[in-house]
Amino acid sequence: DRGQADGFGLEILPKLRDVKGKHNNVSLLEYVVRMYIKNYCSEVLSVGEIWFPLPEPSDLERASAIVFDDIVADINTLENNMHSCERKVDKVLNCAQNPQHIEPFESRMKTFIEKAKNQIREMKENVEECQQKFPETMKYFIYKPKSSKECDWPKEFFAHWIPFSRDFKDIFKREIQRTIKQNVEKQKEKVKELTESGYTKRARELPVPYFRAVNYILIIDS
Repeated sequence: DRGQADGFGLEILPKLRDVKGKHNNVSLLEYVVRMYIKNYCSEVLSVGEIWFPLPEPSDLERASAIVFDDIVADINTLENNMHSCERKVDKVLNCAQNPQHIEPFESRMKTFIEKAKNQIREMKENVEECQQKFPETMKYFIYKPKSSKECDWPKEFFAHWIPFSRDFKDIFKREIQRTIKQNVEKQKEKVKELTESGYTKRARELPVPYFRAVNYILIIDS
């Protein structure tokens, strides 16, 4: 008795593609993708109607390279440079002997500095929120990083997601194309039936997406 398995860790994600079925012809990851398409994309007729359900692999790669301390340091540097710029602007304005020479320098620089302050404040808030939510995310997935250094945690965490997302996307694209092809073939059969029994009246009884597909197929076949 090996005990009861109530779930699995993130470490299993990259291995789903290697887990085969009874007849060794479909992997567990392929099965997961097909079930997703069956439940959420079964009626799709074109690629433009669907979207990838996972984060893009490239976005996950960038996320894995994040070091929060470095980002905070960069923002602090930007803030210091902004304050230095603000002091220089004040110095120029205080030294101006002719008020007519102040504009449009004063108004443009005030607008620039105010915009910079807002952007820096927003970046600080975003980083603070991410720093708070990232440990919560790891806790949600019951993930415990091996490294004791917090700067290594994003790299460890996303290392399991990147290959999974990449493999999922490859299979998803292939299965979506197969689903679209099957659906188009079904519509061709409906077109054949409609043309044999009176196209206009019965075609307009179809749902709008199918009616459009019928018209599209007729144009291609004509």
